[in-house]
Amino acid sequence: MRARKYTHLDLKRRIETGLAHIHVPAAGLPRALLYLFGRPEVTLSLDQQERIVGRYRLPSGHGFEIVSENGSLRIIGCACEELGFGKVTMIAETPNKLYLRYIGVSIEVVDPTEDIPTQIRVDRNFEGRAKDTLIATRIF
Repeated sequence: MRARKYTHLDLKRRIETGLAHIHVPAAGLPRALLYLFGRPEVTLSLDQQERIVGRYRLPSGHGFEIVSENGSLRIIGCACEELGFGKVTMIAETPNKLYLRYIGVSIEVVDPTEDIPTQIRVDRNFEGRAKDTLIATRIF
């Protein structure tokens, strides 16, 4: 395919370990679809953004803050190194689930029925690293 020099060809290769050959297509299909079409994006109203805005603390004691800037949610704070990113714009998949593009971090409100959530789940899934989940608690 590279020899044909297609204009917008962008190949990505991933080696799946621990799977039998027959299982690789089933494991790779969701990743391939996300790679080709991206994740969904929704626009949050200012009220929906303000619901999530706040300061949060991880179990390690490090904290971060979710702020609203120019109509977008951004995440900043001293826990950035622990989570693997700096000040980054968050993209909403739903009003209760956001993600950080290209970084492998998603954030989800633990109890979506709360008017002001007290906890959010932080899922990290980096290349070559197993997925892990942390619960961050809002600091009032």
